[in-house]
Amino acid sequence: MDDSLGDTAYSLANIDRRSSASHAFRVGVVYANQGRREQAYESIVQAYTIWAEYGQRWQAVDAALEIVATGYDDGSFARYAKRESKAYPNSWLARRADALELTSPSPSSST
Repeated sequence: MDDSLGDTAYSLANIDRRSSASHAFRVGVVYANQGRREQAYESIVQAYTIWAEYGQRWQAVDAALEIVATGYDDGSFARYAKRESKAYPNSWLARRADALELTSPSPSSST
């Protein structure tokens, strides 16, 4: 049996999951723009989870920032975005993470 077929099938499965993440992210952004924050949160968390699992930091940070924007973040996604965006210090992701971190509740504050 040709081992490369197994490698190809594995690679295609990974592409499908990342493709699913991209789709979930886009759907979540649409939900957010429609004011459907709970659905947005659920879709974008799905995308974040897949991207973080595969080490796609840039996409995971972008998803974390969108999660913060839904208002459902307990501060963990804002902290993640702030920490991980440091790898891209001159990017719009880092600037957006800095701005959202200022408006996100700290873990010790109560609302």
